[in-house]
Amino acid sequence: MEFDYSGSSFIKGLEKNKNNYFALKKIVESLSFDDETYIYNRGKKFAYYWLYSIEDLPHTIENFYNILDDNFEITTVAIGTISDRENAINWIDSISRTIRYNYHDIESFTATATPESTKDHFIIELNMVISWASIGITGTRMSAKNRYEIIIESNLGDEYSSLRKLKFAPVESFEVLK
Repeated sequence: MEFDYSGSSFIKGLEKNKNNYFALKKIVESLSFDDETYIYNRGKKFAYYWLYSIEDLPHTIENFYNILDDNFEITTVAIGTISDRENAINWIDSISRTIRYNYHDIESFTATATPESTKDHFIIELNMVISWASIGITGTRMSAKNRYEIIIESNLGDEYSSLRKLKFAPVESFEVLK
């Protein structure tokens, strides 16, 4: 639903005082789209949405599908490369079914647009370290720390960015805590 500002008292006040109107117009025209902030925010949104989707996969499969590019790749030291939705779902589901509670902490986050990005279409490289702690369904406490290298695609105006590539490897190995 579009709001029609033409009848608003603010616009009518500006029309009465042309000096204010032109001053405001000059300010608005001087504003620019900040690519770096957009790229950072899209990257963070993707990272948190990815974590949300994988933590509760049985309830978020549709969300998970929303963020996978048609030609995505997920590569890990443990399993190699996954490039189809069914295997990605099965892999993540096999992990999420063993976890009762999860905690993730994103550290050292960076987001950078690649040279192939345009003003409406961004290819964004994300780098981060994620510390993970969980309690399994048997009460076992676990932790790990992984470095993630992710490439996402983001079109200006799209609700979600899509995953092209994700690689992760341990920084601190998986550990069962006592």
